[in-house]
Order: sequence, then C-alpha cells, then structure tokens
Amino acid sequence: MNLCAQLYRSFVAIYRRDGDIEDDSLTTDVAATIVHISVTDGHHMSYRDLFLRLLDGKPSTGPIRGRRFWKLVFARRIFFATIDTDYAGFIAVALMRAVLLKPTVGLFLRPLQCFRTERTIIYPMKRRVFRWLCRLPKLRLFSIIPHDIHPELHEISHDWIHDPQMWDLWIDGQPDLPETDLSRRVEMERGDREVMIYIGAANGIKGFPELVETAKTDSRKLLVVVAGSVPPNFRATASDLRAMGMIVEDRYVSDDEILSLYRIADFAWCRYAPDYDQASGVFGRAFQTGVMPVMRKGSFIEKLFVSRNATSIPDILESDITKIRGSLGNNQS
Repeated sequence: MNLCAQLYRSFVAIYRRDGDIEDDSLTTDVAATIVHISVTDGHHMSYRDLFLRLLDGKPSTGPIRGRRFWKLVFARRIFFATIDTDYAGFIAVALMRAVLLKPTVGLFLRPLQCFRTERTIIYPMKRRVFRWLCRLPKLRLFSIIPHDIHPELHEISHDWIHDPQMWDLWIDGQPDLPETDLSRRVEMERGDREVMIYIGAANGIKGFPELVETAKTDSRKLLVVVAGSVPPNFRATASDLRAMGMIVEDRYVSDDEILSLYRIADFAWCRYAPDYDQASGVFGRAFQTGVMPVMRKGSFIEKLFVSRNATSIPDILESDITKIRGSLGNNQS
C-alpha cells in the first residue's frame, strides 16, 4: 500500500487537471472494457471504433491526464487501440494498473523502431523500456508486425496480430464495395488499360516519384489513379501524370471513394521507401479486396504477402480476434 500511495502522489503531480479535456463518452460502467485512443487523426478513430464493436466496449478518447487518467487506471479492463501516440500516458497507466493487478492490453503499431539504429539514443532506449514493460504483471502488448516475420519482436511484445486493416472489412462476411462517381469515371476512362491506384498524399516516402516513372514506361497499358492531396513540391509531377492521360484527384478523398477504387483496381501502389518498412493500410485494403499490391522486393509487406496469400481472410480475422479477446478475458481481475 505504501508503494501505491507513493505512485499516487507522483502521478497526481504529473497528471494535473489543468487543461484537461474531459470525454463525456468515457464510461462509468466498471464491468465494461474501455477502448482508448489519445488522438483522432489518421487511422486511430477507425481502430477505436473497430475494437469497440469487437469487444463490446466503451470509448475513451483524448489526452491521458486529469480525470481521464484516473478513470483509465481504475477501469476493470482496458484495450489501448494504439499506444504509439502517447507512450508516456500509456506507460503511466500500465504501471499503475500493474500495481493494482488490473488487465491492460495495448496495440503496438511501430515496434520495429525499437531495433532501428539511426537514432543512437532514442531507439535503443525505447527498446529497453518495452523489454522492461513486458515483465509487468497483467500487461499484454500486441505487435501488428507478426513475430514469424520479425522474431526479434518477441523481446518487446508478448504476442502479435495482423494489422486490422488486413481483415476489418470482413467482419460481416465478404465486403460489398461501393460504387461512386470517382470509380465510374475511372471505369469510363480506362479503356483497355489496367488500373493502378495510389491512395493518400503524394510524397517521397510512399514512392510517388517512382510511381510517375512507372507510369511513363507503361502509359499505354496502365491507367494510374492518384487519390489524395498533392503538395506544392509535387504539383509539376502531378501535371506530368495528367498530361499522360492519368487521373489525379488532388483533394480529400472520402472513405467510400477509396473503397470504390479497390472495387475496380487491378493494382495498388505499395512500393514505399526502404526506410518506411512497416504495416500499410493500402496494402491491407488491397489484400482484403483481391487487388494486387505493387511492393518493393524484400520489404516487410512483400514478406507478409508471400506468407499469407494462401491464408483465408476469415481465418486471419478469427485468429486475431481470439487473441485479443483471450488476452482480456484470461486476465480478468
């Protein structure tokens, strides 16, 4: 109890109510599994909503401080749909809950950073911290990078699941992808060409310059569709694509529009820069919808594709959901 009191005083000093933004949706139902995310950009909201449904949970959204911090500490079960946006908050909650012997489960999106070498202090320190966290009672860390592809991740995570974007569309069975004005336009303009989609903002990390070079070599046989904003430094390159008869949607593209492109695409561009070797939502959607991903040889997603291509998506979904549910159910206090 003395240790609990010391931790309580320490964390009150750090997690003051000053500036706290309360989340009215944070449940007071002590029997519920809380599904938490700290930020709402990118894929975080979709991850939260997915696991809310799968775990029949209650949402918690926002910075881990003030009253939210203490509600997370004392909740019966917690699933962090992503831990990567607030390591400090996650670690603080996990420590307190370990003392209280309450089950905590977290999804680790970027575990491979622990083994990178270009930042000689930060990444080794991160590796040591997560190696230590794996020893905490009642804590389970799940990597979205499979351990059979990167066995070193055993060191800093207890187990793994696939990136949920490799199976989330199949929860109610094989998905029926929508049609939109954008997909109908692509169908009208494709002619005899195969369609290759590039999803997201144009940048070097996602290989946009290489995409343009590929389009130049196959412009008669390939219709490239870029669906996402184009920053000023790539506007001239985008103009080159348009001049070749390609489609560039330089704007926010809705989720339905993106899914509609997978409905009619033959290929999805996933040939990212070597230093962006991690799970990919575009790859996951291509895997789910039967679109062939264009990948860099030797990349993580190529290894994943080769090893999982013969596995049915329902089997992957069932295995991953069983792991997550089991980690919460088996550890109930």
